[in-house]
Parts: sequence; structure tokens; C-alpha cells
Amino acid sequence: MTQPVSTKFVSVDIETTGLNPETCQIIEIGAVIDDWLEPIHNPPTFHCYIKQNMFKGEPFAMSMHAEIFRRIATKEEGYDYWYPSEAAGHFGRWMEEHGAYQTEKPDREARAVVAGKNFGTFDDRFLRRLPHFDEWVKYHHRLIDPAMLYWNPLTDMVPPSLKVCMQRAGIGDEVAHTALEDALVVAKLIHIAVGRRVKPLALTETLLERKQHSVAASHARVLE
Repeated sequence: MTQPVSTKFVSVDIETTGLNPETCQIIEIGAVIDDWLEPIHNPPTFHCYIKQNMFKGEPFAMSMHAEIFRRIATKEEGYDYWYPSEAAGHFGRWMEEHGAYQTEKPDREARAVVAGKNFGTFDDRFLRRLPHFDEWVKYHHRLIDPAMLYWNPLTDMVPPSLKVCMQRAGIGDEVAHTALEDALVVAKLIHIAVGRRVKPLALTETLLERKQHSVAASHARVLE
């Protein structure tokens, strides 16, 4: 019997000093891991601010993130602050510690399934500029973007924004523009959209069966 594939995914969001990864910088990274079994309001989380000796970027974006710059400047307690050269290692270790890396087949490299609004065209381009990012962080080239789950081809000329997705999901319409909060919103959007198509009880029972099968298979390998 083929071992069932896990449905765990990592919702990732970043905040930056602008839109161009060649001239602007990451200032915040947030992520949550969702396995569909733990409560969505309390998933494993990753969060850090990226400190630099000097920041550069676009005026509008930098003015929008005044609170982030205040925290970085004052080193407000209760948060992690890392240089770009440190961030990828911390992020990769967190993903590994929380079981984000999975593989469809034994002979394939373990990678995470990533979710995010515009992740492939925005976040990914910035993250890959972090030193050693590709060494520490591995994710599948197939991404989950909640926009397609809320796209209405009868009315939408383009896929909806995060704000519109939130409105259609019934979870408000105010985008936080902070990395961890937006990453959690994306995970919630995916839950709501999938829940509308799959009966929640049937989904939970299927996932629990898969988890039990995975645990049993792991124990069997240990005993071999």
C-alpha cells in the first residue's frame, strides 16, 4: 500500500521596503505551519525582523512600515532581529523542526509545500536573495495561492486581492501588512475555501487516518 501524502503546508509572508528585489530589502518574515489537525488560530509560527546597517527602498513602502522600523531601531523586547546572513538558517531550521519538509516518494528530496498571496512572483524573488537561502530552505515549485480559490471568472478581470479574498471569505477586509498576521490570514482563507468544498468531518477523519498511518509506518521503519 502506498503511504498517503500529508497535506501540511507553510503559509509565508514578508514585508519589504519596496517592490523591486534588486533595490529594496526584506524587513520582516512571518510563517505558520498548518497540518489541518491543530486549531488554525494556534499553529506553529515563525517571525523575525531583518536588521541592516542601512535601509534603502521606496518612500511609500518605508512610510507604511514605520512601526517595524521603530522596533528594529529600538530593539523592542519580545521579537527576534537577525541580519540577512542569519535569517535563512533560522527559517530553515524552524521548518525542519516542525516537520514542514516532506517527500512524495522515498527517492525524492524532502520539500515544503508553501502558500502565500503572490508568493511566486513577489516573496520568492526577495527570499532567494538572502545569503544561503537555497541551502537552508527547500520548497516545492507548486505553490498555493488563495486568490484562485476566491476567483470568480464571471466578474473578475484578474485574480482578487488579499482584501477581496478576505471579504468573500467573511473574515473582514482590513489587511494588516505585517508578515505573521498576513501569513495566518492566508492559512485561514485556504481552510475556509477548502471547507466549503469538502465536508469538515470527512476531511478531519481522512487526515487523522493519514496521520495514524504515517506514525505506524515510522514505527515500523524504526523496528526494522
